[in-house]
This record gives sequence, C-alpha cells and structure tokens, in this order.
Amino acid sequence: MTNLEDIHVKAELSDESVNAIVNKLFKLMVSQKAREEVDKGKDDVITQAVLCKEELHCSPATFNKWYRIDFPWYPKGSARVYHRSDVKPWQNAHKQVLEKHQI
Repeated sequence: MTNLEDIHVKAELSDESVNAIVNKLFKLMVSQKAREEVDKGKDDVITQAVLCKEELHCSPATFNKWYRIDFPWYPKGSARVYHRSDVKPWQNAHKQVLEKHQI
C-alpha cells in the first residue's frame, strides 16, 4: 500500500469542481454532536437569515447563488437550519472561492 504523501496529482479544476470536492470533505468532518444539537435546540442552531447577516456578512441572494448547496445544513421539520460552529471551518475550506466573490 502506498502512502498518500507519495501520490502526486496535477490537475486543473474549476471553482465548481473544487467547491464540490471541498463540500464533500467538509460534510464528512461535520460531527455527530452538531447533528444532535439540532434536535436539542441549542443556541448554535441558526436560520439562513441569521447565518447570512451575522456570520457570513452576505445577502441571502448571494448565499443562495454561490453557497447554499455547499454549506452544511440540517433538517428541522420542513426547514433547513445551520450551525454557527460550521461557519469558520467552512470559510477556511472555501477561502479561495470566498475571496474570488469578495464575501
């Protein structure tokens, strides 16, 4: 079995491809604890409006256009809810895309 350090890949990826890869990896990192907090109704759970205004500092339209699919969400009834604890790791993972769109 080879070490991952020994594998070198050179490829040109679009923003969409990079975003999709980062999103899949990020979703794998989201902890079970965060999912449990949705059920408990902790303060960490926020709506899209709060996420956009207080955490990401963008408009809901910008969020829906560029990030809604990529940002991890949790079902609560028929609505989507988000976690404040997911914001910083998501921003770090998507830093290049955020800078490109100046968010």
